[in-house]
This record gives sequence, structure tokens and C-alpha cells, in this order.
Amino acid sequence: MRIVAMWLLLTAFAGLAACAGRDRAEAVFLHQNQVSAALAEAILAAEAEGRDVTGRLYEAEAALDAACGPLQNAGYRQFNQEALDAGQRLAAYQAVDACDAKAAEVEALIREVDPETAAYFFAE
Repeated sequence: MRIVAMWLLLTAFAGLAACAGRDRAEAVFLHQNQVSAALAEAILAAEAEGRDVTGRLYEAEAALDAACGPLQNAGYRQFNQEALDAGQRLAAYQAVDACDAKAAEVEALIREVDPETAAYFFAE
């Protein structure tokens, strides 16, 4: 009986951790999408105005795509109701921290080089 109670408790905690991990992954996915949209807008504005920050912005775009690729893939597949295999799920969860950090870094860059776009996309 004691083993069953312990197993149920461990299963409940594992379920809570999985939910918390999923919630964090979803929050990071949504934030990086917001940053990606703001970055695209900042690139368009910089090109239209002839500002010499486009190189930094394109580098940031490539870095964001590299850090968030597995998470973006998982989100795309879920949106299209496609199954994720265990490897894809694992890759997405392993990318969460790096994606979150890179999204914050790129958001800071956008705030620096294009405050108008930043004000539109991000709360203060």
C-alpha cells in the first residue's frame, strides 16, 4: 500500500512538472514569435530608412532562428495537428532555455535600434 501511495504521489508530481514545462515552452514559443515579428518589422524599417543596423538585425534573426528552431518546428506541427515524435518533443524542450535567452537578447536589440517598433510590440 505504501508503495502504491508513493507511486501515485510521484506520478502526480511528474504530471505537474510536465504541465509546468509545457506552459513554459508555450510561453517562450509565443514570446519568440512576438520578437520575430518585431524583428521583421525593425528590419523593414531599417532598410526603408537606410540605417546601417540591418547587418546586426539579420545576424540576430539568424541567431534567433538557430536557437528557437526546434521549438518553432514543434509549434508549427502542433498548430497543424501533426504528431511529434519523442525526439522532436525532446529537442523542443531542450531548446526552451536557449530560445528564451536569445529572444530576450533580440528584444533588447530591437529596443535599442528601433524604439518605435519596440513600443508597438512590447509592453514597457
